[in-house]
Amino acid sequence: MWNRFKKYSFVIIFGVIILNHQSVFAQRANMATSGLQVSATIIPDIQLMTIRDINMMDIETTNNILHISPLNDVNAGLMLATGQPNAQIRLNYLKQLEMIRTDGPGQLLVNYEVSVYSEDNQRSSRLFETIEEALRFSELGKLYIWVGGVIDLNKAYPGNYEGEFTVEIEYM
Repeated sequence: MWNRFKKYSFVIIFGVIILNHQSVFAQRANMATSGLQVSATIIPDIQLMTIRDINMMDIETTNNILHISPLNDVNAGLMLATGQPNAQIRLNYLKQLEMIRTDGPGQLLVNYEVSVYSEDNQRSSRLFETIEEALRFSELGKLYIWVGGVIDLNKAYPGNYEGEFTVEIEYM
């Protein structure tokens, strides 16, 4: 009986080894037939270029307040953002800035206004009012940005003033 048991145990062990070996083959077969596809989309950087600075010269003031409309004033600044065509983007900018006189006392308080359009057509641009608003680059990957605002000259003296208009554009 022991011999028979040894004989059958060998067959059983051999059978288990064969079954395990076949399941490994089955797993390998499944691995060979199924695949993992990996792809990456490289999004080009967003470029921002100043085409024209805000021109505060030769503008009439009312109570020492200048208003430069980004929608229709030729004195508005102009920037061009370029990126991936038709990509959805988010735009954010510093809405208020205090510019400091470089050579003595004085300041300008600027409340910026921005309008945007996909083409270089200021009159067709629309006022950008909230950072929650989704924008898109044009089919050519362009977005034109006009910058104006309300500038308070009440604490200003003649001289040079420094300050930076900061705009952030990111893909969504």
